[in-house]
Amino acid sequence: MNVRYIGAHDRVLIAMPSGIEVAVARGETCEVPDDLGASLLEQAANWEAPKAHPAKAAHAAKEG
Repeated sequence: MNVRYIGAHDRVLIAMPSGIEVAVARGETCEVPDDLGASLLEQAANWEAPKAHPAKAAHAAKEG
């Protein structure tokens, strides 16, 4: 699942299930496991689901 950091800090660290920490800057999108992504999205002031790019969404719909 892709999530985008929109919080107040310039950058945050996400602890992945593998133990690796990933730095995510404000405005960046990061790929995380679905369960972690769902948990992050509950923090609506800090995380959001990225909006699909219109051209990519149209292309996906044609393939779909």
